[in-house]
Amino acid sequence: MRIMRLGVMQPYFLPYLGYWQLIGAVDKFILYDDVAFKKGGWVNRNRIMVNQRPQFLTVALREASQNRRICEISLQDSEYNRAKVAKTIYYAYRRSPYFDQVFPTIDAIVRYRDNALTAYLEFGIRAICALLDIRTEVTSSARSYDNRGLRGEARILDICRQERADVYVNAIGGRDLYDAGTFRAEGVRLLFLRMRPIGDSDQVGAVDPYLSIVDTLMRLGPARVREQLSRFDFLSAEEAHVS
Repeated sequence: MRIMRLGVMQPYFLPYLGYWQLIGAVDKFILYDDVAFKKGGWVNRNRIMVNQRPQFLTVALREASQNRRICEISLQDSEYNRAKVAKTIYYAYRRSPYFDQVFPTIDAIVRYRDNALTAYLEFGIRAICALLDIRTEVTSSARSYDNRGLRGEARILDICRQERADVYVNAIGGRDLYDAGTFRAEGVRLLFLRMRPIGDSDQVGAVDPYLSIVDTLMRLGPARVREQLSRFDFLSAEEAHVS
């Protein structure tokens, strides 16, 4: 019998390597966009290396508030802001070995003209998936489920029921959000994904996998990043809490 693995994460702007490992590890990936926007999170910003120091990249939003859902928020209708972000990436990585392979995709993502935040982020996620040959089905929670009255674990479990998922996979950073027993009682196995170290060579060892995927792609190139997609471990809730 085929096991159905499900992943649910908020849509992020050019997220780190582990996000793509999670998408590639599941059968269906849900962009959890009908939850409250969190200021200071990763929805509209990420970090790259500029002059050998981490620096934030931020796409400007219009009337963003923690009282509004991600799917209700728009970007500022400003070509200047997106062009500035694209130029920052250009100048930071123009001498990188894989710049010509990577920058056209990143530039198209950053300059994408849809002002709806979910649509903008989903375009970027799908574009990176295509670059990395990740073929997982991706959808958004706002347009696929009708369970806004539920909260926390109950809502995730309802999505698992609707998708008939056998396994729910989350990033290891979410290990304190869920209880394995609650999932087990609903017939769903709870697992957490933990990245393995990227490598030990001088070039590879210099990569910080928690920076934006932009940095990882520019330093390793799409082919080597594809190899990294399977370099993770699934941990049970118990293992995740002692790791």
